[in-house]
Amino acid sequence: MNTHKTVLILGANSDVAKQAVKLYIDKGYFVILASRNLKSLQDFANENHLNQSKFEIKYFDATDFSSHQYFYDELPVKPNIVVYSAGFLVENQEALRNFEGTFEMMKTNYIGAVSILNIIVTDQYNKNLERI
Repeated sequence: MNTHKTVLILGANSDVAKQAVKLYIDKGYFVILASRNLKSLQDFANENHLNQSKFEIKYFDATDFSSHQYFYDELPVKPNIVVYSAGFLVENQEALRNFEGTFEMMKTNYIGAVSILNIIVTDQYNKNLERI
């Protein structure tokens, strides 16, 4: 594992994320794929013949905010690049009528992103301060 070129992709089951996984692996990065559906990620890796030594799959739930710190602390290596691709979408008309769907979008698309990315940025910031 090349720890100088590591990418963490959160919400790695999205179509955009899957394309990013392939591109980063092709560029020589080690990729940590994180999502709630681990089987789908493994199926994707198998179908695309991804080299098992070039990636690792981890469980990540964007809406389980209390697990975010533990998730980050337990990564095998801290990433140089982070891609947040987790998402949840309901149709506009449904979102207007049903706050539950709207709230689920907010938790996944905004609050989850802020929660985990704040943890990552704070860690990187603190490491940079230690170098000074």
